[in-house]
Amino acid sequence: MGRVFIAVVVAGAIFCASIVFVVASAFIVDATAETPNEMYDLEYGWPIAFAESDASMGASPLELRSGEWVFPYQTPFNPWENSTTFDGGAFWTSVGLVSASLFLAVGAIWSVRRRLRAKGGPGRPAVRNGRPGST
Repeated sequence: MGRVFIAVVVAGAIFCASIVFVVASAFIVDATAETPNEMYDLEYGWPIAFAESDASMGASPLELRSGEWVFPYQTPFNPWENSTTFDGGAFWTSVGLVSASLFLAVGAIWSVRRRLRAKGGPGRPAVRNGRPGST
């Protein structure tokens, strides 16, 4: 397989992993409402919030202040039960930030690996131009 093909496959895998990570972050990290008013616009998503949800579950402001609700209140992301709006720009920005971070990490690991391989590790000959020992 060629290096370009491997690079394309790695890039695609990083991009897909970034999308999965960003979507999963909305479901894993709970939002916290410090006051009853914050129950109406809880933000979900990481590193940039891309979903806003009304977690009041139809409760009126009086019901929220009645004492039945204890604040700060943590609630998971549940777009099936709570009215939710999504910001596509913030979502793709989050995916871009996570992808860039993963590309930098993979690039650094690849660079270190290539340097170590070029030097030759303990018990390994130096590799240059794809051939061992050709320095």
